Amino acid sequence: MIQIPKVSLRLAIFIVLLFSSSAVLAYWFTPKLETQAMPENFEVSVPKQIGQWTEQPNPYLQVGLVDTNDKDIDQPYDRVLMRSYNTAEGEPVMLALAYAREQSQDVKIHRPDVCYQAQGFAIKSRQVQTLAIDDQHQVQIVRLVVTQPARLEVVSYWIRVGNEYPVTPLNMRMKILRDGLEGHVADGILVRASSIIEDESQASAAFARQEKFMRELVAAMPSNQASVLAKF
Repeated sequence: MIQIPKVSLRLAIFIVLLFSSSAVLAYWFTPKLETQAMPENFEVSVPKQIGQWTEQPNPYLQVGLVDTNDKDIDQPYDRVLMRSYNTAEGEPVMLALAYAREQSQDVKIHRPDVCYQAQGFAIKSRQVQTLAIDDQHQVQIVRLVVTQPARLEVVSYWIRVGNEYPVTPLNMRMKILRDGLEGHVADGILVRASSIIEDESQASAAFARQEKFMRELVAAMPSNQASVLAKF
């Protein structure tokens, strides 16, 4: 017959408290997901008329939103929208939105710098600017001029991770690390506008046009959906 060792009442209470406290600590230190209300459908929430721009077909294909050289990485996005808009004066802008409910060190939003290079573009210039998206809020925006033999393109984008706008890989990793240490898992979104130009002398005007378009995009969306694009 197996002898079951006797356990004192004091030891039994200690064991129960130990297991209970372990469960509480495990719950306490489990990262908590913190997101804006995830867009149900960008096709519905993003207007087809944005200021003076109207959705129109575009003969150019947009550059993809993932690094095509990295075959091992998971698809990081929960919602994606890619559209082209134009004005009556012929001022086209291509829009790409990519939303991810969870940002981690392993699966996170892909920066356009990497995606363009992975798809055959060379980056001619890169600048970081502060863009006022309304009277009270600003975002950190990246401007790129990229080229390949048959195409010259200007790109304006921002990436929101939680309540910050990281502009370098290190910025993004540190933001995700800080969130993890605080027990949070943030959501994120890429907001990208791009245009084809004929000559690099047209880049400044194209950047100004894109940034005006992006401000009007935020203003045109319902407030609960605009807060997904930028932290208000």
